[in-house]
Amino acid sequence: MSDKPTGNPVFDFKAGFRSKAATLQRVFFFDGIIALIVGVALRAFSFESILLIQLSRWLPLAGLLLIAIALIWGFAWRSKLRDDFRRDCN
Repeated sequence: MSDKPTGNPVFDFKAGFRSKAATLQRVFFFDGIIALIVGVALRAFSFESILLIQLSRWLPLAGLLLIAIALIWGFAWRSKLRDDFRRDCN
């Protein structure tokens, strides 16, 4: 997403905030996916190490939590942007 004006007032409204918020959402989402995949892959193997066993238990949960945070953040920042646009443009 760029900060360049598009001519559409809805898209141009707070374009810098929109691009930063979307980037943060993507980071949470992809980090969650990676943590989930690595955690499930670790669970597939039996390890002698207590640390790896604990990691295989908690990493998928952390991945799901990051994905949930990404979804909640996505709804929250879009709602805030929509409300600010309606308030400022009316």
